[in-house]
Amino acid sequence: MNGRLLLVVCCLLGGASARAADPSLRERVQVAWTHESLPLRVPMKRMIEITAPGVPGKAGQLVVLRLQARLDCPPNSGWNKFLALEINGQKVYRTLGGARRGPERILNRDPNWAPAGYEQDYVLFRENQLCVIFAPDFQQFDHRVAADGTETFWYVLDVGDLINPEAANVIRITNIAQPVWFGNQEHDLVIGDLSLGYLPATVRAQREAEGVRPLPAGTTAAMAGGKVTLTPEGGLAVQVGREHYVLETSLTWPEGELNWLGCADRLKSEPPQEWKILSRKLDKTGGQVVAAGKFYRLTRTLKPDGPRLRVTDRIDNLSGDDLGAAISYDLTAGGPLDDLRLAGDRALSYVDTAAPNPTLFAAQKASGLGWLAEDDLLRLQLRLRDSRRVASAFTSNFGLPKGGSYTLSWTLYPSTSTDYWAFINQVRRDWDVNFTVDGPFAFIGHCSGLSKETPEALAPRFNPRRVTLGAMHPWTNYQYPYDRQQHKQWWREAQARVRQASPQTKCLLMMEPPLESRVHQDRVDADPYRDAMMVNREGKVCFDLGYGPNYIGKTDWAAGYRLVWRYPTVENSWGKYLLDDVKFAMADCGANGMYIDCFSYAFSRGWARYSYDRWDGHTVELGEKTHRIVAKLTDAGLVSPPAQQAVIEAIQAAGGVVVANTEPATANMRKVRINRFVETGGGQGSDRETHLYTPIALGYPWYQIAENDRTPRRLMEDIIANLQHGALYYYYGVPAEGYPYGCVNRMFPFTPRELHGGWLVGEERIITTQSGDFGWGDRSGVKAFHYSADGQETPLQLKPKTVAGKLVYPVTLGKGEIVILERVR
Repeated sequence: MNGRLLLVVCCLLGGASARAADPSLRERVQVAWTHESLPLRVPMKRMIEITAPGVPGKAGQLVVLRLQARLDCPPNSGWNKFLALEINGQKVYRTLGGARRGPERILNRDPNWAPAGYEQDYVLFRENQLCVIFAPDFQQFDHRVAADGTETFWYVLDVGDLINPEAANVIRITNIAQPVWFGNQEHDLVIGDLSLGYLPATVRAQREAEGVRPLPAGTTAAMAGGKVTLTPEGGLAVQVGREHYVLETSLTWPEGELNWLGCADRLKSEPPQEWKILSRKLDKTGGQVVAAGKFYRLTRTLKPDGPRLRVTDRIDNLSGDDLGAAISYDLTAGGPLDDLRLAGDRALSYVDTAAPNPTLFAAQKASGLGWLAEDDLLRLQLRLRDSRRVASAFTSNFGLPKGGSYTLSWTLYPSTSTDYWAFINQVRRDWDVNFTVDGPFAFIGHCSGLSKETPEALAPRFNPRRVTLGAMHPWTNYQYPYDRQQHKQWWREAQARVRQASPQTKCLLMMEPPLESRVHQDRVDADPYRDAMMVNREGKVCFDLGYGPNYIGKTDWAAGYRLVWRYPTVENSWGKYLLDDVKFAMADCGANGMYIDCFSYAFSRGWARYSYDRWDGHTVELGEKTHRIVAKLTDAGLVSPPAQQAVIEAIQAAGGVVVANTEPATANMRKVRINRFVETGGGQGSDRETHLYTPIALGYPWYQIAENDRTPRRLMEDIIANLQHGALYYYYGVPAEGYPYGCVNRMFPFTPRELHGGWLVGEERIITTQSGDFGWGDRSGVKAFHYSADGQETPLQLKPKTVAGKLVYPVTLGKGEIVILERVR
């Protein structure tokens, strides 16, 4: 699964801070409390809880936490986000409130420092995980972060919103590093200082003023819930009531700058363009803009469609050669934004892979505007960025063959609602993705071991959790030291025992399409699936150096065997091989279905996704300054979906169910009906990828939770964290016994009607972590269940209210609690 990619410890390179570190701030902290026993040492996979006294607020003062930390390692060995910090049960996010443009918590360092090539990653924070330097003491900082010097060990954080003024404060620090990431070596997290105190409020840098973009002049027509203006320069503005948003588009050209469909104020500051606007028109039925130059012609069509404005951009290659262009759709607002989300995330300033949730959403005081990429190519190439008060959806990889053309499609959703979820729920209806989700799901073990256990011994693994979908290892083919005949024998024996132990459980055989075979490094060209191997820029086959030693074994690794990544198409050998895998699972083993890992090929960017031995006709790399094509490549996320669909259809034709890791990134895969999830090992922010298909999160890997923090309360916190991001819950390695599973047991089946942050409405049930009045807009009855912060289930009697002839049920919840309303018709 994708989570295994975390086994590589990040050591970022280079870079300089945009805002100099300021050691004087930590020295100026007026200390109210310091931990009495320092330094503290936190072993790997362990958590410590520290109780501090209340810190009353003071006028003109910030309440701050001062923290010094390092991972006890040799000097100059790197850094990573291995310190998880919570205060009073709340995660300590980078900003107050967790929103991207909210006030920054960190006062003594630049939170936006990002080395070249790593702009998509926060160096200091990922959710509530803080970066720590690997060092033997607090003087030998890594030379690659020399700009911050020893201040790189320090955090001075504004925590006034989290601290109790009178009652005790519980600070939880977890060392989330794993020995396996360090060659099975143990490295303590060392806390050199832990203090609470005060700093003058004046130390906080003034928040950058929100830019106000004037409403541009042009032709205006009423449509799509507001008004649309088309400027003489080809730009767009959308008005909703008294508020407006401006959308501009830029395209590079070879050896040149930018061509714009923009506004007059923008073009005053831009270099001359290579193209010209040839025609433009707009009325209540729609509009069109045509612009052309030496290299390409763009024909934009605007079409109102109910609450939407649909936009297509046809680009024709006029250059007489293969052509590449970087294309950017830029959004600015006529006033301050109360909410801005990139791919559904309020915290990220950069999203490198946005295909599962290809959206921008911006909201002012009384309006919202959603932007949605519709066609496959735009989705797959899409990156999102918030920089200098401009939110951009862009691609740097667009290419066209000589004489070719392609139409990019996107849709605008203007609304008087400021709610991101209202936008998402509308898109879900438009995309027809509200179908029934099954569960609970769990990984239930290796069939070789399960085949030897009695049904009586197996039963406790399933019945407490009511596992409906159970995936059994191994994968269909890593070329293990046993053959398929042995695999089949184990499988059939294990499945028979599972059926006796838990008749409701469907057993799923596991497949991993990208990474399923080994080759000898000296005999690559003789491999029968050579045509489907990923090839790098140098024309060499890509060997997997991360998983390989673990899955091949030390002996075979030393003998020269390697794992390779492959991609299927309906024509190539690997596409045909995967269909044979399906036959083995469904016909030979008699499985109830399949679990498919890493399925979309679009969950990240890198050598495991792109192959340089052929061109898909649309994916290129451009010279940074020349904007000319420097490489043509194949995107497996673009060319493999027809083969992915064939695999699904083959399983379903055999009567099987399918669970897959990673959400769909193309229209054809959106239309098939399977259960897909995302892994949340990197934080619940990953849940944003589930918002436009099956809203399922694979819970936090239990092995990554501190050993002394594996409690029912922690399990409930993980379930709630995902519900707050709009996602249901699948188990990832949670122990089979000793935990209350009621709230997960009662989540399924679930047919989504509405997703919200903290409450989900399905046809069968409503799940909420928040107080409020809930119902289905009719007179449905309910069976209600309350779950405490420790997960204990209690039936709940609710007295309904009648509102406009419909029943609603008042729910009151405390912190860490869940209520599930099961619908009774």
